[in-house]
Amino acid sequence: THAHGEKCAARIRVPLLAIENSADDAVPQPHTRRVFDASASTDKEFHVIKGATHYYVGQPELLQQAVDLTLGWLGQRGLFE
Repeated sequence: THAHGEKCAARIRVPLLAIENSADDAVPQPHTRRVFDASASTDKEFHVIKGATHYYVGQPELLQQAVDLTLGWLGQRGLFE
């Protein structure tokens, strides 16, 4: 893509959940944090899943952690039942 993550994130005003996987080999660690910090949302959360890779291959417990985090976050905002 030719999009600039931080510039685009400045237009995000809806709730934002950012999950960074600490062992991600496709998205370098600082990218998620920089996009999160640049977001204009007033309702945003940032989480790191330690040891998680990009696709969670062979990491079912870390994938479950990401799913639980996401479902909980959505539920707190009434976006998922």
